[in-house]
Amino acid sequence: MPYNQPAPEAWSVEEEELLRKLWLDGKRVRVIGERLGRSKAAIWRKRRSLELPPRFEPREAAVPSHRERPRPLAPGASTLPPLASEER
Repeated sequence: MPYNQPAPEAWSVEEEELLRKLWLDGKRVRVIGERLGRSKAAIWRKRRSLELPPRFEPREAAVPSHRERPRPLAPGASTLPPLASEER
C-alpha cells in the first residue's frame, strides 16, 4: 500500500453480518459497497475471507473451435487406426 494512504478500517462484526445478508440476498457488489462505505475490491476480498458462495456458476465452454470439433466421418470409415494384423 502506498505510504500516503491510510490503512483500511477493520471490519466490525455488524459490517460482516450485513455483508453476509446483502450478499446472500443477491445485492450487487456496488450496492453493498455503497451501503458499507467500502470499495468493490474490499467487498470481494471480504466475501472471499468469509467464504461466501460465488455469485455465478463457472461458464461452460462455448462452442468448440474448429480445431476441437471432430470431423465428420465418411460412410464406412473407422475412428481407429488399422490393427497391425490388418496392415499385412
